[in-house]
Amino acid sequence: MPDSTLRTGTKVPSELKRLQPLPEKIGKYTHISRLAEGGMGAVYKGYDPELKRWVVIKKLKVSKAGKNLRTRFTREAAILSELTSQRIVRFFETISEDGSEYFVLEYVEGMSLDKLLEKDHTLPAPLALWFLKEACLGLHHAHVKNIVHRDIKPGNILIAKGANIKLADFGISGLAADESDAPQPDNDKIKKISSAKIIQQQITQTNVALGTPSYMAPEQIYDSSSVDQRADIYALGIMLYEMITGKKPFEGNSLQERYAVIKKGKYKKASSETPGTPSVVNRLIKKMIAFDPDKRFSSVEEISNIAESYLKQYNEKDIRQQLANSMARSGAYNYKELVKPNSRRNKAIAIICALGIAGGLGYYAYKEGYIHRTILRPWYTPVTLHLDMPTARSQDADLPSRAFFYKNDNDQIPELENCRRVFEIKNSSDHDAEFRTADIRPVYLKPGEYRVKIATGPYVWWSSFTVGKTAIDAHLNHLMNTSRKITFNTAAVDVQTGKDITANCRFQIETAKGLQDISAVKGNLSSGQVCRIHVTCDGYEEEYFGLLIDWYQDEVFINAAMRKK
Repeated sequence: MPDSTLRTGTKVPSELKRLQPLPEKIGKYTHISRLAEGGMGAVYKGYDPELKRWVVIKKLKVSKAGKNLRTRFTREAAILSELTSQRIVRFFETISEDGSEYFVLEYVEGMSLDKLLEKDHTLPAPLALWFLKEACLGLHHAHVKNIVHRDIKPGNILIAKGANIKLADFGISGLAADESDAPQPDNDKIKKISSAKIIQQQITQTNVALGTPSYMAPEQIYDSSSVDQRADIYALGIMLYEMITGKKPFEGNSLQERYAVIKKGKYKKASSETPGTPSVVNRLIKKMIAFDPDKRFSSVEEISNIAESYLKQYNEKDIRQQLANSMARSGAYNYKELVKPNSRRNKAIAIICALGIAGGLGYYAYKEGYIHRTILRPWYTPVTLHLDMPTARSQDADLPSRAFFYKNDNDQIPELENCRRVFEIKNSSDHDAEFRTADIRPVYLKPGEYRVKIATGPYVWWSSFTVGKTAIDAHLNHLMNTSRKITFNTAAVDVQTGKDITANCRFQIETAKGLQDISAVKGNLSSGQVCRIHVTCDGYEEEYFGLLIDWYQDEVFINAAMRKK
């Protein structure tokens, strides 16, 4: 299956003697066109008439595909269904039709990073580090789910219109080593491998060396089934070097030669190949492509933080605009220097900041009521509200409440300017308390007639009140004994195929009478408790959910990913 599956303008391999006729439809998708085709499958572009969008459809010819290819195809669909980052190509659904298996993906209109490098050869350091940061953010979403990509390379970094980055082709990805049954690679054993014959034996075993050789970590050459996120970090380091210099740090005519060079760890610094490269790039590359995985960064989050810290001196909008300009040109693009803020600009900023601070202090004194409490107190009266509400059982999940004040003129009831307030909980660390009290910053009002609206999620409370010369300090307790009836929405899918199996599953809840179907207790369950849900289906392992339903929550959506026994 070609790995350039989502790029626009992908050419059909010239060695194909005869292409299969295009289907008129695949599932609900129409306007089918071919992006690529091989002996085992094909990649199509199609149109979704319901959602009015273009999609990519990957096809596997089941009758011709071997077991390993079918496993890889199914695994890619299962893995993609778990990934929801905006920086990863979205998975939509699977289709079984006419002896073939399909899965449907987001269509990314734009180009891939390898095509950009073919055109521009090298990228300026700020743009290269921006690519690195964006790729790390996408990979972090996969890594926290223990999913390792294992084939990071410029061809799998897609650039959508608008200069947004998306990671593609999780076809050989898998669980990180600590979540799989595969043995951990012996780093000492890796270091002792020197014979080309031994390496060749290792890389020709089934499922041992999946990936693109130029970007593969040394431990991945030894055994790709047990690598962790540090293999992706190694590939990112190779890619960063390539973006800066236009070449790879380790060259060789074969995988064996390249392995020998990698093992020595000798390469020309990026700054030697491309003068003017910032030192942070050299430091990142050195640690990312270390031969020993233990000497690399332990997470992509560390790398993205370093890149983001460096990029703070640039305007990201300018970087993305330069990228968009390059994508719009067919030939090499002459990147303009992304200028750092100069000293003259810094002086101007310092003056503006000083004026801003002075003005800010005056505004702060006014906003916090200091002027009203002192100079203007004879004409204004402080109004303070305290709201008692149930404690949210989930940490940091208290429902925000706001107060809105109005002039009670019995006509338009206009809202008072600069008088909106947010209730703040002072004893936020006391999670064992049954109730909490939230307070607002005082509002200063002239004597007269007013109304107040308290909005707390779905609850709205109104009251009229009169302001005189005496300060008002009011306690509100209308939420003290509030609870809501719970509605359950249930769904279940086969985690391997993505097929909806809701109709075949039982959704039961633990009650004092034992397990009961959720439908049988409909309307009898109230918020503010823990609900324990069991999902069962013949032939599948049971899924269990322990759900803490806070006092203000009333609708629960349960989506069970069922695994076959």
